[in-house]
Amino acid sequence: MIVHVITNLHAASGGPTTAVVELAREQAGTGEAVRVIVDEAPADPAPILERWSGRDVRLAPRLEDLRPRVVHLHGIWDPILRRMATKCARSGLPWVVSSHGMLHPFTLGQGALKKRVYLRLFPRILGGARAVLALNAEEADHVHRRFGVPAIVAPTGIDPAPYDRPADGSFGRSIPGLRGRRFVLFLGRLDPIKGVDRLIDAFAAAVGMGLSAHLVIAGPDSGAERDLRSQAARLGLAERIHFVGALSGARKLAALAECTACVHRPRYEGFGIAVVEAMAAGRPVVTTAACRLDGAAEAGAIRQVEDRTEAFAKALADLADDQEAGRALGARAQAWVRHELAWPAALARVERGYRS
Repeated sequence: MIVHVITNLHAASGGPTTAVVELAREQAGTGEAVRVIVDEAPADPAPILERWSGRDVRLAPRLEDLRPRVVHLHGIWDPILRRMATKCARSGLPWVVSSHGMLHPFTLGQGALKKRVYLRLFPRILGGARAVLALNAEEADHVHRRFGVPAIVAPTGIDPAPYDRPADGSFGRSIPGLRGRRFVLFLGRLDPIKGVDRLIDAFAAAVGMGLSAHLVIAGPDSGAERDLRSQAARLGLAERIHFVGALSGARKLAALAECTACVHRPRYEGFGIAVVEAMAAGRPVVTTAACRLDGAAEAGAIRQVEDRTEAFAKALADLADDQEAGRALGARAQAWVRHELAWPAALARVERGYRS
C-alpha cells in the first residue's frame, strides 16, 4: 500500500492537487492499494472520486489504521506534513517528500527567514526522508547540496490521450467577443508568481507589432485578478483579454484544442503542468527559462525566449504570422510529452524514489 499525504485536494490549489489525484490513480492502475490522507476534506469530492472510479484508491482518515510500504508527503510547510513525518519516524515507516518546487532557491528566497526558522524547528520532515522528489534538476541539486538528502527528478506524469482531440469551436462560442477569433491561452492560477501581469505587458507589445489574436486568461483567482483586469483596461485591451475563470474537464480540453498557442511568462515555475497539458494537446508553447521543463527547449519542443517584454512579444507575433511553424512546434511538443512524461516513465521515476 502507498499512502499519499497532502493538506487538501481543492482544485484551486493547482499543481500539487492534480499531481496527487492523478498519481494515486495511475499507481492503483498497476495493482497497488493507494490511500490519500488530507487535512481538509474536499468540498465536492465527486470529481476526484470519479477519477478514482474502479481503482483501489480511497480517502483515509488516519495513518494509524494503515500498513503502507511507503508514505508519500506532498509539500513542505503544512502542519499535517510534519505531523505525519513524526508518526512515520515513531512507527518505523519510510517516507519520501515531493517538494512541488517549494525547495527551489527561488521559492526558498520568498519569506526566507520564516522558512529557515521552520526547517530548523522541524528538521525531521526532510532529515528523515528516504528521498526528495524534485520537479527539475536545478531543484534536486540544490536539495542534495543544502539538506544532504537524496534527491531525484520526478516531474508529474500525464496521460496524453484525452488531450489529442480536434477543435470544434465550442469554447470560443461560449465566450462573448471570442467567437470565430484566434486566441492565445494562459492556463494557471492568477497569482503574482505566475507572472500574468508581465504576460499582459508582452501581449500589449505584440498587439503593437500587429498581433490580431486575443488573449484568454484561464484559472482560479489567487488574489491577482482585480489588478490584472485593471491593467488590461489601462492598456486599452479590455476587449482583447478575456478572463474566463478556472477551466476543467471537457471545457479545458476544448480551450486547449482551439488556442493558437499556450503562453506562459512566470516569475518562477517548477514544472508547469498546464504548459505540459498544452504540449500534450499539440499546441505550440511560448515561455521562458523560468518555466523549468528539463530538456524541452533542447529538444525543440517549446519556444523558449529571453525574458524581456520585447522578445516575448516578438515570439508571439512571429508564431501568429507563421502558422506552419506553429503546427510543427506543436507536433514536436506532443511527441516529447508522450516520450518523456507519459505515466509509465513517470511512475518508474517515483518508484526509484520509493526504493531509495
